Amino acid sequence: MFLEWDTDNDGYISRSELKRHLKEVSETFNVEPPDIMALLRAADADKDGLIDYTEFITAAFDKRKLLTEPMIIQAFKLLDCDADGTISINDLKNAFNSATFNSTSDDTLWQEMLAEADAN
Repeated sequence: MFLEWDTDNDGYISRSELKRHLKEVSETFNVEPPDIMALLRAADADKDGLIDYTEFITAAFDKRKLLTEPMIIQAFKLLDCDADGTISINDLKNAFNSATFNSTSDDTLWQEMLAEADAN
C-alpha cells in the first residue's frame, strides 16, 4: 500500500499523494476525507511534511485494537509457557525456541528482555 501511494517513488508519501488516494486513505485509516490533513500531521513524526515508511507503519497500526485486554492476556499466556502466572527466563527461552536465541550461552539477553518489560 505504501508503495502504491508513493506514486513518485521517492520513499515518502506527500500531501498531494495523500489527496490523490483520499478514498483508500479514508478506508484504511477509518477517517473522513476532511481529516486526512490531520492524519498527515499526526503521522508525520519528524514534521517534515512527508510520511516515510516507518511513520506510515506506525500510523497504520491501531494501537487501541492491538492493545485490548483479551489480546494482552493472550500474549501473556503465550509467553507464560509453564502457566505459573509469571514470565521467567525459561518461559522466554521456551516461547522463542530457536537456534538463534538459544545459541546464547548465558542469560544476558533474556535478563535484558525481562528488565525492559518488568515494571515490578
